[in-house]
Amino acid sequence: MAIYKDRVIGFIDILGWKKLVQDSATNEGLLLSIDSVALHIAQISEFCPQINETYKEIIKEIVAENPIMEKVMVAETDVVSTHFSDTIVLSSSPNKGSVSSLVSVVIGLSLVLLKAGYCVRGAIVRGQLHHTQGSLYGPALISAYELEKNNAIYPRIILGEDVLEFLVNKDWCQVDQADSLTFLNVLHHANQADLLVIEERLKVNIIRAEGNLSVIQKLNWLQNYLNLSRNGK
Repeated sequence: MAIYKDRVIGFIDILGWKKLVQDSATNEGLLLSIDSVALHIAQISEFCPQINETYKEIIKEIVAENPIMEKVMVAETDVVSTHFSDTIVLSSSPNKGSVSSLVSVVIGLSLVLLKAGYCVRGAIVRGQLHHTQGSLYGPALISAYELEKNNAIYPRIILGEDVLEFLVNKDWCQVDQADSLTFLNVLHHANQADLLVIEERLKVNIIRAEGNLSVIQKLNWLQNYLNLSRNGK
């Protein structure tokens, strides 16, 4: 019988994926783009090159600030991943080593998708969960899903208060001044070239979303976040 474990779960959703898939039936270019992104998602457990590059940079940053974390992460990391359609779920034990790895992968994946022109939204929380390569369920999954659906709203990954203690870098989180929610600061790890690519993709998406107020509001939030990140670098 499965037994729930205390886990930290990251629930990530690709915004607008359903419409993109529908449109890809008559748009070969869009189909190729979606196929590329789907491949990245499918390879997440194997750390595809683009995600792995960011992951390594973040880990290097962590170890530079706290050398003991290198041994801690090797000993503690137990990240499990699952993906289905437009959703990616990762979970880990509630310790700094495992959560650092989980957050690093989420940041890497988010940057890969943003540079490809896809917005992500989600939540990272702590709770009771059963998660193996073939099975995923539990109260924590429901909590993460509801937080993503009802509170995240914009292209951001909300952080539950009960996971903040495991973040080894204070720059990983940022508070949205509009609603005081804490979200994962994925653009902190983007360089100027990354930001330029993301902005170009964002401009195209804003043009495509003309007339769709809900989508435009989300993209405007991302534009403001991008501007703040650029000014901070």
